[in-house]
Amino acid sequence: MRISAFVFSVALLFPLHAIAQDTPGQIVVTGIGYASAPPDKAVIRIEVSHTARRTDVAMKNLASNVEKVLTTARTHGVADDDIETTRFSLTEDWNYDGDTRKFDGYKASTRLTMDIRELSVLGNFITTISSGTGIEITGPEFALENDRALRDEARRKAVLDGVATARLLAEAAGVTLGPPVLITDGTETPGGLDGSVQFEEAMEEEVIMEEPSVEIAENAISVIPADIETVQITKLVFRIEK
Repeated sequence: MRISAFVFSVALLFPLHAIAQDTPGQIVVTGIGYASAPPDKAVIRIEVSHTARRTDVAMKNLASNVEKVLTTARTHGVADDDIETTRFSLTEDWNYDGDTRKFDGYKASTRLTMDIRELSVLGNFITTISSGTGIEITGPEFALENDRALRDEARRKAVLDGVATARLLAEAAGVTLGPPVLITDGTETPGGLDGSVQFEEAMEEEVIMEEPSVEIAENAISVIPADIETVQITKLVFRIEK
């Protein structure tokens, strides 16, 4: 019985060994592709607020301040479709001094989100808006309206990077690189800003304007946009030729 079992085991071993010998080797690599492009718009969020002892007065003055912001935005070429109200609130406003609480009135506030597509007027627009009362500005955040072409460029570079790495490994190992048998579209990391937004004081002539109707604010802020960057990772599996 032991001899029969041994013979049977050997008979099974040889076919499996033959299959292992017929399985081609593989080279597995990861390609990384980077692509960047200048932004074509900036997103800013403008908080407009007004505090008064009566709610109707707070609301009336808020509406007036918002209209001034909208007029300034339109003057700088911002389309109505690129302006959105994203928040509104009416709350009691209290001031605390130690354990003492003082009622200051009712605070009415709203938040406007705007897409600024004429980047050349961005600095002047921010400066003009910030000169109003009850204004808080967040941003800008630079972006691309459509980043598909940028992502596709990163994908192509990732594949080329993977192919170059596979060729290098095959050459170093002394084997012949075969065709790819698997390509996986990997993790995509959309870039935001490559660095922070930089502000600096600028003289009037440093602000480039396309609309002559827009008055350049004195000491307008110069906004330096950063490129949008995308990183694409692709996995490639190549067969090793005999």
